[in-house]
Amino acid sequence: MGKIKFVTDSASDIPLELAEELNIDIIPFSIEIDGVIYKENIDFTPQEFYKLMENAKSIPTTAQIPTYSYLQVFERYYQEGFDLLMLVSLASTASSTFERAVEAREMFYDQYPEAIKAYDIRVIDSKTFSIAYGYPVMESARMHRDGAALSDILYFLDDWINSFECYFTAFSFRYIKQSGRISAGRALMGELISIRPILSIIDGAFNVIKKVHGDNAVLKAFSTLAAQRIREGHVYEILAGTYQGISEKLERLLTAQLGHKPVGVFDVGSAIAINSGPDMLGFGFLGEYRRHERRPEELGKYQK
Repeated sequence: MGKIKFVTDSASDIPLELAEELNIDIIPFSIEIDGVIYKENIDFTPQEFYKLMENAKSIPTTAQIPTYSYLQVFERYYQEGFDLLMLVSLASTASSTFERAVEAREMFYDQYPEAIKAYDIRVIDSKTFSIAYGYPVMESARMHRDGAALSDILYFLDDWINSFECYFTAFSFRYIKQSGRISAGRALMGELISIRPILSIIDGAFNVIKKVHGDNAVLKAFSTLAAQRIREGHVYEILAGTYQGISEKLERLLTAQLGHKPVGVFDVGSAIAINSGPDMLGFGFLGEYRRHERRPEELGKYQK
């Protein structure tokens, strides 16, 4: 299979110590907070970012990873003798990151036409956010380290991307109000009666699937979703923010219901926190496969 390099962006929320252990290269997003530019996962941890958000005068904003940054990464691993570079990006529906990486791949092969057959760059749209694509990148790197065939890795990634479902809620309307998505009046009313919107992220699309009242109703809604939609015996993840104690309650509930613990309880990163606020809770799992034709061998493959 040759040498494979796994690359992703910092919105994947892969803990840096695991990225280093698994030899995953993480390209950071730039985030501007009150006129100061930070590099995600380099200049702050998720917990430090929550504090910066809390004290910020305006909503933090992210800058797209420039095309030349991807080009530099592609060149670096070509010079180091890798045979395949597999880059999994943040959902293309929410960012131009995927398109810029594809553009950089085209530029690379224009500059190094001799590399077309010797060095395969695959740019894969994760169709999701945060650890929902960070985890399969980590798992793919583990599979490669342990000697798995490329076909097995591609099958795993294809299955994950086209089966994964993510659900989350926000416990505060502050950041949603600041972003202009709802009015101040609706935000105040939502706070007063403890409305909790349950949102889904499937194939890169955000949708409000229901609204419940109170924290216990959130846990009940998540439990029902797990019972109805999770693929039996498969892994699930929990995404935790700053809302005290709620992720632990969800972990206990789902562990008892499903008979096994989550693969991890991960801190929400800036990509979701900027939109929902850090007071949130989410979980995700493999559901029904959504593609009509399964061709994982073509996943992200470059064709000139």
